[in-house]
Amino acid sequence: MAEGLARRRLPGRLLSALLCLCFCLSPAGCWGYREIDETAHVVALGVDRGEHNVLTVTAQLVIPKGIAGPPGGGGGGGGNGGPNKTFFVVSVDAPTVFGALELLNAFVDRRAKLDHTKVIVFSRELAREGIRHHLDPLARYREFRRSTFVMVAEGKARDLLEKSAPILEDNPAKYYESLFLGYKYTEFIPLAQYHYFYNAEKSLAQVPVAILGSLGGSRPFPEGRTPKSKGSSLAGGVPRRGGPRLEIMGGAVFRGGRLVGEMNGDETGIANMLRGTFRRTIVSIEDPHTGGRFVVVDVRLRRRPRVEVAIAGGVPVVRAQVFLEGDLMSVQTGYPYERPQNIPVIEHLVTRHFERQAHSLVAKSQNEWQADVFGFGNAARRLAATWPAWQRLNWPALYPEADVRITFDFRVRRTGLAHETARLRE
Repeated sequence: MAEGLARRRLPGRLLSALLCLCFCLSPAGCWGYREIDETAHVVALGVDRGEHNVLTVTAQLVIPKGIAGPPGGGGGGGGNGGPNKTFFVVSVDAPTVFGALELLNAFVDRRAKLDHTKVIVFSRELAREGIRHHLDPLARYREFRRSTFVMVAEGKARDLLEKSAPILEDNPAKYYESLFLGYKYTEFIPLAQYHYFYNAEKSLAQVPVAILGSLGGSRPFPEGRTPKSKGSSLAGGVPRRGGPRLEIMGGAVFRGGRLVGEMNGDETGIANMLRGTFRRTIVSIEDPHTGGRFVVVDVRLRRRPRVEVAIAGGVPVVRAQVFLEGDLMSVQTGYPYERPQNIPVIEHLVTRHFERQAHSLVAKSQNEWQADVFGFGNAARRLAATWPAWQRLNWPALYPEADVRITFDFRVRRTGLAHETARLRE
């Protein structure tokens, strides 16, 4: 009897296993695939105010055979004008960004896709008019990745994409990715991926900040040999010679979808510290013992900043503290700063350096831009228990009148490889 029941159950179990196997195999098909030799990958997209339509959209497209190099070895190289081009640039006028992508199919022999786009560049002129209605539709498009960086160009986005070409990289996609991820080891670059920019644009707690880019050499160098902070420039005004044309320095501040101000490299670093995206920077402090000589310190974030917001007499009171640490890299005067009794001097100098910059940026953000570039509103949300209460609080309107104080706590962790300073003979 038992053997008969087992024989009856076996075909049923086998049938169930076969059905499960079929269901597992069926989703594995590539229903929406497209051959790689049928696709043109857009690695950078530029958007300008249109000349013959609403927009002028510029696409920088990769040439795969240029990156791979000629048969038999040898790299690609050549950028946009070398013997082995790795990309080409086209511009079309259209009413929308997606309309421009369709127009590319009229003369580009492969379908243009945005699934490998690394940066979208808006001209300063268009950014001042407003870019919200150009950015919002991208969040809905399935090919667009939210890891794409958002940048504002000093001139036309078309000129920037046409004249900027990588030197160290054959692959322009890798070039943009490495360049914009520089926020990990410098203070000059904001973390401005589309995901963070879009969320900040919708938020009442902070304003979005885009990367500020320009073609190098577009501004005259500051005159004189007086000491200047390394981050006092904006993109296009970095004192340099040679190298790639594209340079990024500072952040573009938006409010209500429009560009309202620009931060230089130093100001961007202060904003990064309060927003929690700061990693490290190198600070050159003038030595108080000898004019014209510097103490160089490698500064890193010790832990996340502490921000407290309260309402006193209808006025917001913001108290923020940034915790930093660092190492001595260089002492040009030979003064023994490595001794325990002298280390507080360095800590005080670095603290004053950042507090002066923070005080200036707070005044600019409240008086000129009326925009919370620090994200203090994220701490102010604790003051409202519900979403309607948070809307009634109206933090964007309160921030310009807020009493903001930012302090810094800097500690020297290491004094370098030199145990004791020994002056060189003159």
